Amino acid sequence: MSTAVILVTTYLGYGHDQVQHGGRPRIVRDLACLLREQGFEVTIAQKGSRDAELELGGGIRVRKFQVPVRSWTDIVFALRTRPLVEAADLCVYASCEDGYPFFARRSIGIQHGIWWDRPDGSPLRRAVTDRIHFARMAALCRRARRVICVDTNLINWLRLHGAAGHAAAARCVYLPNYLDEDAFPPPPPELIGTRYRNRRLVFLRRFEAPRGALPFVEMCSILKARGVDFQASMIGWGSQEAAVRARVAALGLEDRIGISESRFDGVAEALRGAALSVVPTLYSEGTSLSAVESIGMGIPVIASDAGGL
Repeated sequence: MSTAVILVTTYLGYGHDQVQHGGRPRIVRDLACLLREQGFEVTIAQKGSRDAELELGGGIRVRKFQVPVRSWTDIVFALRTRPLVEAADLCVYASCEDGYPFFARRSIGIQHGIWWDRPDGSPLRRAVTDRIHFARMAALCRRARRVICVDTNLINWLRLHGAAGHAAAARCVYLPNYLDEDAFPPPPPELIGTRYRNRRLVFLRRFEAPRGALPFVEMCSILKARGVDFQASMIGWGSQEAAVRARVAALGLEDRIGISESRFDGVAEALRGAALSVVPTLYSEGTSLSAVESIGMGIPVIASDAGGL
């Protein structure tokens, strides 16, 4: 049987063994199932708090390598996974930086958008960061058979880097982000009316600074001060969860904002009754799957002018 390795920073949690919520884990799962249907024995390799090997069933396994989730440890992860990659018939870089500088020729990359566009820091620091990531992306484009881009962010960004950037962009294929229309069906007419009367806002995102969790809470405070009748659901997880809960309490919004943790297969259920889906990204965003899935279910989306949005 042919073997395939999918390299990704995290698929299961770093310190636990549950599938993480988010666009990248969902694409990795779908890709692993597709490769399995094509006859591959699939291994998903990721960073973890310990070395471990877990069988997910259906010919798919996950191997965790004890490497911290930090960008400076990518080369350590690349070194530790190198024997696995070199022995495989196909390698898929689902986090494109994770194989640098040992990208395999029997490989493809899947690029989810630019995440290194933080607006803070000095111009010199931003310029250095830009050059580092260009070196990594250009190396992937030279080595891999193709780099699949879920939006045009990376392709446009590569073209800003002169002839070398245009050569790298020529190796990229634009294959837009997608949704399962059976899992995210359009609403019947009666549901649209119910949504409007409920006036429920949904923030279905990770509670991280780039995703705009705290600005969403501030927005809800403004709506309440203006006398707008609404309810809001914040569904997710992340490093800012404690700060979000504290800010909700400080602004007296406990009666307006419900906070819960997302489930990997519970996105459609969480969105079903929403009147508006809010995607207030500050930076580091490709094409948000929560935005695409909201549109698929007939829910208007309010999004910031950032990344692939």
